[in-house]
Amino acid sequence: MKKYLLTLTILGIMVSFLGIIPASGANMSNTYQLSATDGCFAVSGSISQVPNADGDLAGTISGDLEGNVLTLAGPVEIHGIVIFRDVTQYWEITGGGVETLVGRTLVFENNFRGIINDYPIIKVNTTGILVAGAEKGSLTLHGWTRIEPPVENYLEYHGVICP
Repeated sequence: MKKYLLTLTILGIMVSFLGIIPASGANMSNTYQLSATDGCFAVSGSISQVPNADGDLAGTISGDLEGNVLTLAGPVEIHGIVIFRDVTQYWEITGGGVETLVGRTLVFENNFRGIINDYPIIKVNTTGILVAGAEKGSLTLHGWTRIEPPVENYLEYHGVICP
């Protein structure tokens, strides 16, 4: 055990003398192409939504993809403190870091999962699978929904889109 600790310590000292340091976050891009051959991009950002007149949610997308979002939700199924709901989201992309997606409408089928543990706030943990608008893609969405007035929804998205 001491032999391994000594080796790691010596290695650490040698690296520090060489001046090797990790890249800072300032030099890294939030949006990057995963592979030159598959054309896929890692994306992340946030969605803010409020209910519109017919009860659907509408709002804005920011981050690596920018634009507008419309969320159409199916029937609610509640089991204890967990809410299940199938959701379809339409993302109208108007800007952001993936230029090939600008002008497209991405359609995601989401299996909404929410946990009511701090009423009236629902913690959201869901996934979205791209069904139209690009070749393929998937997202994870995490955040919260307030179910009493003023009703609002905030989610952070992370995923991969292949135009």
